[in-house]
Amino acid sequence: MKTTTLRLAPDVPDLQGLGADCFEDLMGWTEGLVGGPRAELVDEGKGWKLWRAPLPGTPDADGKVSERPRGAGTGWIQIKRFEGGGLGSAMKARLGQPRSSSFAGKEWNLLCSLREVGVPTPEPLAIGELGAALFSPASVLVTRELEDVQPMEAWLAERTDGRSRARLSRAFGVFFRRLLSAGVGPLSLTPSSIVVGTEDPSAASDCAFVQLAPKVEGALRFGDLPDVCLVSLPEGLGLAELDAAAVLSDLGRSFDQGSV
Repeated sequence: MKTTTLRLAPDVPDLQGLGADCFEDLMGWTEGLVGGPRAELVDEGKGWKLWRAPLPGTPDADGKVSERPRGAGTGWIQIKRFEGGGLGSAMKARLGQPRSSSFAGKEWNLLCSLREVGVPTPEPLAIGELGAALFSPASVLVTRELEDVQPMEAWLAERTDGRSRARLSRAFGVFFRRLLSAGVGPLSLTPSSIVVGTEDPSAASDCAFVQLAPKVEGALRFGDLPDVCLVSLPEGLGLAELDAAAVLSDLGRSFDQGSV
């Protein structure tokens, strides 16, 4: 019998909070995932498939709730399942930085590194690996799906005024500064890698801390920037030592190819 390992985020009380009983449920090898019947295939590539599924207690399209929440909240999660992927890719993940024992583990480690320096990403909730001496042949990563976000083009189409565009420009500056401080590369981002928050941070707030924050005449107020979020990790991303020339080169190639 092969062994499996599971790791949960601190705010996930147990695997049942995600609607599963075991590693096999998360991998889709069994039919035990509560949200399985409503799961949707989002994307796939060599050796992986990305699914979205509702957490227990999440209403269906008609607003009906068929089970109670189990401790991890409600809403949708994304489940990235890795099987295979090729020996070369496995060795890069195992020996590169961050050193990881599975493809899911590499993405988990990168998400933690990015979030540590303030880069908004989907929240990692769980990781599971099938035991192996060198590198796991099957692994799964569960993240909480981002809410209240839009693709950048849609965000701009709804906000054509100069102030909104200036806010987004400054928000991108903050986003890339944090991204660079995380020490990851190559920084080749596609439009599908980035989304923008739709909540209006310039609206009146009921938060006392925001209300009492010092105001500077003519300047953007505290928190007056939309969230720019990295919704998916670019292929081949890892920890890297990047100088300014390498960064400009990577981003330049992205723009040339029609990317963000």
